[in-house]
Amino acid sequence: MIIGTDMDGVLTTSPIHCGGLGAVGKIVWGFLRATRLADRIMRRAQPRAWVCAAARKLHEVGHEVRVITAREERYRLLTQEWLRENEVHYHHLIMRPRGLDTISFKVAAVAACDVYWEDQQEIIDELKARGCPARLYNTTKHADAICAMAGV
Repeated sequence: MIIGTDMDGVLTTSPIHCGGLGAVGKIVWGFLRATRLADRIMRRAQPRAWVCAAARKLHEVGHEVRVITAREERYRLLTQEWLRENEVHYHHLIMRPRGLDTISFKVAAVAACDVYWEDQQEIIDELKARGCPARLYNTTKHADAICAMAGV
């Protein structure tokens, strides 16, 4: 099985969600990037232990784990370091190319997954509306199902 998981708000307890805020979100994200606060927020994000454990267990028993994040490619090294420090085992780290909106990126990236873990219901709804074949789990609503899937 191919398991896809979002990063911020799923593997971490610190969601960085500015996309749903439209023009205001772009201004906020621009400020966070320009002041390098985004780097600090990402670096200091606390792991959501049960999701990290589920991903690790599924990886150990042979499932393919893909971390699919709307973080831009420029944050790859920082993200890989966080994943390593928090013992999240994965096969692929798929990051959003600069200039591509989050929904279009996730539709393309999640299409190859059997299961996808996301924290934002509006993204799950949009993926469903666009015919995404993955079984979609909102990590805040389906914790028991995710843990049962992984046996944790």
